[in-house]
Amino acid sequence: MSRNGIANIDTPKKARIKGVCDFNDAMDIPYFHSDVFRYHGVSKEQGWAII
Repeated sequence: MSRNGIANIDTPKKARIKGVCDFNDAMDIPYFHSDVFRYHGVSKEQGWAII
């Protein structure tokens, strides 16, 4: 997905998604990216473009 696909997602939401993933990775907390994306209301394609 191009950057245009995530243009309608606000920056604070992108930062929260990145922050959750970075924190879980740093603390070795197991999680599914799809759960993070679903919680924040973005598709998997948009979520992967964000991170």
